[in-house]
Amino acid sequence: MSNNWITLRDDRRLKNIQVVDKSGNSVQIKDAFLSNNQKSLRITLAATHAGIITRNNGFYLPDKMREGINGWVKPYPKPIQVHHQDEQDPIGRVVAARYIDTLDLFHNKYKDKVTLDQWTSIKDFAHARKYSLKDSLVVVDQLLALGVLQDPEYAGLGYTELTADITSPEAIQKFLDGRYLTGSVGVSSNSATCSIPKCRRDWAGEEGPCDHRPGKLFDGVPCFLIPGTLKYEEWSVVNGPADPWSKVLSYSWNGQDYTIPMISSDNIKEADVIVIYDAA
Repeated sequence: MSNNWITLRDDRRLKNIQVVDKSGNSVQIKDAFLSNNQKSLRITLAATHAGIITRNNGFYLPDKMREGINGWVKPYPKPIQVHHQDEQDPIGRVVAARYIDTLDLFHNKYKDKVTLDQWTSIKDFAHARKYSLKDSLVVVDQLLALGVLQDPEYAGLGYTELTADITSPEAIQKFLDGRYLTGSVGVSSNSATCSIPKCRRDWAGEEGPCDHRPGKLFDGVPCFLIPGTLKYEEWSVVNGPADPWSKVLSYSWNGQDYTIPMISSDNIKEADVIVIYDAA
């Protein structure tokens, strides 16, 4: 078996985001930071989602995301970066991580499309019942056949929620005034399986990449890569995330809590290429 690891960056373009407080009013707090002595800003964010095709054509399995949760804080708290510039000082650190299951939301939205047998397999898949890769790929094929993965409003089966303390004064200012909002994970994996049923080649294996181009259709099936074991390295602020739901959810500042609304898919630009960085 190959010891190669690949690194993926979830980074595409999106726009038109507004920051509001709990009452729905626009938050104008740019000047608040300048006169405040608070040394760090605590944010809560949705880092990455399970069971969606990202806009750089990746698909994270729920069980692998669950297994990788502790890696955000052990053996050291992972950094919060800007644009994956890991040679720069981090702007903060992760202090807590957990996996949030959203299967109930999935069921409420798609219950009329899914048979009882399909629901059972999807539920076991989402709850990480020690599925083999082969079994997981069967469920992925089911989700494709149902049209779920093609639905722009589908937000996955669960997500990684991170709590982080931002300590860079400049970064705190940008989170507060809304310039820093969306993000991207830096993650390595020991495998990346082609989604095409007749192929299933591991791009990190001995044979290397297949001829299928991620983002293209082959016999009506979209090609994307399915990583195996996940080693999380960092979460970065980016302007155009590949995971459209990767964003800051809330933050606490000056004794007040602020919640940021979800993003409409109407503001998301579709991607037509895969972005993969080969880690040496």
